[in-house]
Amino acid sequence: MKKALIMEDNPHHAYIIQRFLVDMLFLCVVCENTFRGIDIAREGQMTVIVTDLKMPLMTGIEFVKEVRKFDATTPIVVITAYAEYKKVAMKAGADYFIAKPIMLEEIKTLFSKFN
Repeated sequence: MKKALIMEDNPHHAYIIQRFLVDMLFLCVVCENTFRGIDIAREGQMTVIVTDLKMPLMTGIEFVKEVRKFDATTPIVVITAYAEYKKVAMKAGADYFIAKPIMLEEIKTLFSKFN
């Protein structure tokens, strides 16, 4: 079973991302607390990790850096309305970047790569 960790503090955005991924047969764990998200990622059972950049407690960039300290292989997708942060996110260790608003075809194309 494919599993996705969705780090998103906006319930509406989390729901949209989750619906897209559930339709693609992902089991989703939605988390808005970045410290809890790190604990979940540390368990090492995720196929992919999705994070927003603007998160409480810790930014998405800081979250990516923390995950990369113990996990160099799980793909991380940054989804944000702040497209100007693409280079920063990729340098921090993100593998993919999607700008909001999210397009269904873009999600389908990207997430079909993950098994």
